[in-house]
Amino acid sequence: MMKMFIDRLLLLALMLVVLALVATSVATLWGTALSGSTLMLHMTAGGALVVGMPLVAVWFLRRGVSRQMASAMLRCGYWLTVLAATVTIVTVFLCMLPLPSTEQMNDLMELHGYAGFAMVPAVALFLLAAVRSRRMKSTRSATPG
Repeated sequence: MMKMFIDRLLLLALMLVVLALVATSVATLWGTALSGSTLMLHMTAGGALVVGMPLVAVWFLRRGVSRQMASAMLRCGYWLTVLAATVTIVTVFLCMLPLPSTEQMNDLMELHGYAGFAMVPAVALFLLAAVRSRRMKSTRSATPG
């Protein structure tokens, strides 16, 4: 019971963080740069992603996402979410280092945007698969025989 509560809490938090990140960055689709309070909100939600995504990744990996019993849809959604989040986080981290040139930073930020927007369908697939998996398990456990 507690594990199911933690599952739901982590999935809800992941969904809310990704929605906040997308909502604050949607203006970049039209070439507008983030600034002011929008940038601060985006960075705050990004910090929540940096802290929370490893928790989500480890929790669901331990809960059996990698097992053969897990559906292909769940495994695909999980790994796409982890991949997109990792690329999103790493590209911003690399920009903070004194290594890349200005042009390389611009390229990294463009990749950051693509990976960030790719998180939307990845998280949607992960959430949909998690909900379907829960329903399948509850149906199997309620069926006699």
